[in-house]
Amino acid sequence: MKKIVILALLVLTGIVWLFFSARIRVDIAAMRYDPNTQKLHLTDPPLIRSTSIPGNMQTGLVTLSDGESVKYWFVSHHIAGPGCARFDFSDGTKRYVYGSYFCCEVQIPDAQVKTKQDLITFLEKNNES
Repeated sequence: MKKIVILALLVLTGIVWLFFSARIRVDIAAMRYDPNTQKLHLTDPPLIRSTSIPGNMQTGLVTLSDGESVKYWFVSHHIAGPGCARFDFSDGTKRYVYGSYFCCEVQIPDAQVKTKQDLITFLEKNNES
């Protein structure tokens, strides 16, 4: 009976780690890598500038048409569990997006996203959690 309980706890721990590992990774990256201090490259669409960081992750800035820069950190679902992107707005607002919408990099259609509220709506629409 003791072995079954230990095995069940190990399986449960593994499931919890798989689900939360992506978020843990982006939160640690946010503490270590400020996109404002990284050499960022323009992507397509030009709304985003980004770079790769250790751990097969990406960080960057989304620049909205009103000039606000939104920091983000991303790990793909190919690397960690369900995948996760964290977005930090200048007013302290944070949003997480889970799942495979951002498959291998963060891409946001600049035709749809002009303001902070547009970006929040876009992120919430594509969140798979």
